[in-house]
Parts: sequence; C-alpha cells; structure tokens
Amino acid sequence: MTDVKDLSSILKVPMKSSHEFALFHPQLSSLVAGNLTHTFSCVINDADLVHRMLHVLRLENGQQCILFDQLLHGIFTVHTINKKAVVGTITMVTKNISFKPIITYCVPLLKRDALDQALYTLTEIGVNAIQLVDTQKINRPWTPKEFERAQRLIIAAAEQSKNFAYPNLLSPLPFDEVLDNYMRLPAYKLYCDPSGEPLWQCLKQVHALKPTDIIIMSGPEADLTREEKKGLQDCSVIFCALTPTILRAYQAITLSAGVFRSITRQ
Repeated sequence: MTDVKDLSSILKVPMKSSHEFALFHPQLSSLVAGNLTHTFSCVINDADLVHRMLHVLRLENGQQCILFDQLLHGIFTVHTINKKAVVGTITMVTKNISFKPIITYCVPLLKRDALDQALYTLTEIGVNAIQLVDTQKINRPWTPKEFERAQRLIIAAAEQSKNFAYPNLLSPLPFDEVLDNYMRLPAYKLYCDPSGEPLWQCLKQVHALKPTDIIIMSGPEADLTREEKKGLQDCSVIFCALTPTILRAYQAITLSAGVFRSITRQ
C-alpha cells in the first residue's frame, strides 16, 4: 500500500500542507483603488475580522489567507497580529470571475431554514443573481434585518466555496413584477415543475441554443397557484420536471441550479 507521503513524488505535483482560508473584506476594492499590480499595506481593525484571524484561523506572523470582496481578491500576508489589529500586506490582487452564462434564480420566500439552505447552496454553485419572490401562498414578512442576515449567509458561503464573485441578492418582488421584470426577457426561462418536460430535453435545448442568460424559478412548498403558473406559460417559460418524484423546494433549487451551471459553465 502506497504511503500518502509518497503521493506527491509519484504524481509529480506539490501537495498543499494547509487549507487556504478566504475572508470577506468589504473595503478591499477601495483599498486597492484599481492598482492591481502593487503591493499594499493593510491594517485590519474590524473587531470581528480580527477575532476570526486570531482565534478561529489562528493565523501567525508570516502566514497567509485570501481577502476578497465582490470585485477583487488577493493574498494577505500577516506581519503582526494582536487582539486589536492585524497588520500585513496584500499582493497578487486579481479581478473576480463571474461565471457565464448569467444565471438568475427566482427564489420564493421559503421558511427560514429552507431559504438559508437555498441561498447558501446557490452561492456555492455559482449563480449570478438571486431574486426573492413573494407568491400568493406565501405569508412571510421580510425585514431589513432578514435581508442583512441573508447577505451574511451568502458571504459565508462565498468564503467556504471560494466563489468570490458571489451572487447579488435582490429584495422580494411580487410575483406579477417578476413576470414583467424577468419572464418577459429574451432569456432561456425555466420553471421547475413535475408536470413539465423531462430534464434531458431541457438540457438538449440549452446545449443547442447556448443562451447568454438563464432564468430559473422553483415554486414554494405549497406550489404556485394555477393563475401564477398560467402567467409563466403566457411568458413562454419552459416547465421542466427534474425528477419523476416530488422534491422539497430547496432540493429542486439545488438540483436545477447545479445541473444548469455544470453543463453551461464557460
């Protein structure tokens, strides 16, 4: 049996000795100011970020992590670190890459746990925008605090998945406005429904058409009303059956986003 220590010499590739951590820094683009080729001194005094670097990641002098915002990411090297501040330099600053085609996912206002799973997974998978949707069978308030919490969840998923160009989260719109703002656009539009076309047919269509924009929607746990579904059909939205069974809403969101991002990634 081959020792794991010998694998790097057999494969002739270096094996990383530690995990590469990524942390969100909301002022990174302002700090860099467009000068991507320079080395920048950086003092981090945000209490939460300092705490995570010192006590969670346990970074020491000379160690590195990735800092990013929605536009840029770079390598941060720690010079000094204490309870109040972390001082270091940022190098190798690079523009974040947004995946193509552009995938916008229209997500109904699910219950909190299901919505959390959906937002986290959509970020990991690499959709470009998440439009929240208020449908007739949903009776859930949405407050600024809820939005801030959802944004933090998306950033946590971006840190974990290294999807630095994380999706834009858009405040809930009534279903009729979603029809007007999205479903009438010249994009490939899809609604996940067990009565729709088989998934393989939709995949063939996307492969042939090679759309630049894909808009996907899944219904809430209680489904859309007949009137709402008719509104989608009137906008030439394709109904797609992901499986021969009935999926939970967040499962349909995960499966559909993953499949279409995987087969169309450019």
